[in-house]
Amino acid sequence: MIRVIDYNGKTQFGFARSQFTIKNGQRWSTADGYLRPAWKRPNLHVMTDAHVTRVVTKDKTAIGVEFYPPSSVQAKRVTAAKEIILSAGAVGSPKILLLSGIGPKDELAKHNIPIVTELDVGQHLQDHVLTSIPFLLNGHHGYTVEEAQSLRTLASYLIWGSGALSTSALDVTGFVRTKYAVAENWTRPDIQYYVMCVGGDEDIGSIMANIRKEFAEFVFRSVGTERKNRKAINSCVFLPNVLHPESRGVLQLRSSDPFVAPIIRPKYHSSRRDIAVLREGAKIALELLATKSLGKLLNDTHGLAMYNEMKARSCLGLAHDSDECLEKTLEEASSTGWHYTSTCKMGPAADSTAVVDEQLLVHGIQRLRVVDASVMPTLPSGNTNAPTIMIGEKAADLIKQHWNL
Repeated sequence: MIRVIDYNGKTQFGFARSQFTIKNGQRWSTADGYLRPAWKRPNLHVMTDAHVTRVVTKDKTAIGVEFYPPSSVQAKRVTAAKEIILSAGAVGSPKILLLSGIGPKDELAKHNIPIVTELDVGQHLQDHVLTSIPFLLNGHHGYTVEEAQSLRTLASYLIWGSGALSTSALDVTGFVRTKYAVAENWTRPDIQYYVMCVGGDEDIGSIMANIRKEFAEFVFRSVGTERKNRKAINSCVFLPNVLHPESRGVLQLRSSDPFVAPIIRPKYHSSRRDIAVLREGAKIALELLATKSLGKLLNDTHGLAMYNEMKARSCLGLAHDSDECLEKTLEEASSTGWHYTSTCKMGPAADSTAVVDEQLLVHGIQRLRVVDASVMPTLPSGNTNAPTIMIGEKAADLIKQHWNL
């Protein structure tokens, strides 16, 4: 039996309708919740489209920031009376620190950047890696692309803040423990699922676009005739991801030019344990699709046709029911979960891998603080949005306490 839960409540094991930061049918971002209410404060100035190039230091103390204003070819510098707060994210923050001479000695020397202090900046990159198990349902469940683009749906959204445009297509979220977590007596899940159901051939293609176009083309051919006859077949996808991967990536500078994007090497599945956990998570998803309650919803002809085609193309020469085949299929269908963390990880000074301390202050540098997902020592057991907001809330308290504000 599938257990329905509040995954932000007492227990996290089970499935639930996904929870979002939405207000009146619109995404409610941190800019909406925190920045806009403070917009008219005299001590707040917001500059958009500016490009920060480095943190300026003197005697291992952060004193200012160098940046290019919008449409300017001349760098400017602002100085800080108290401290610099770096909140550029798990990609932007390590890049700026590296450009500022804060990072691994060899990495800085490679780009002729003077070393201010040596820290493991950009190392230990982590991410929740997704894979896809597509399936097709009989009848009408959720909404189709045509409905989402209709005038009725638009009117519902604009007038009442409701309907298909007022929420995410990630309808369901679930958390489970695989046999590996059970064997190690984990009290937290090691697999998270997203379930997305949006009708229309076009959406199957967009869901699978980051994998291989030919997979989607197979489904187009399979359901094309029925689509022309206007028979509703909803396309869905199970998206399992490994919550606590052992694999660690790295972020490095491509150039000392601050306008050049960094190199991101996520090194997904470099630990074979991660792909084994993902394999077991996929098996649980397939078992759920075989239950009576979900199985009766699967399309009789094409229910798992796309998934089976994925296996057929990935597993040439392998038994299709083997773990090796399943792992190969999942690896080829893997993609980022956009949950980058840990590139400026928090830890004590005795930890050679730590970049910031428990106050989020950069080790070895005075008056420089990092406040974003990059400081997480490891990934959380779920999405990173709410934990990152919590980091901001905690940092605000730390800053006020430090400066007696």
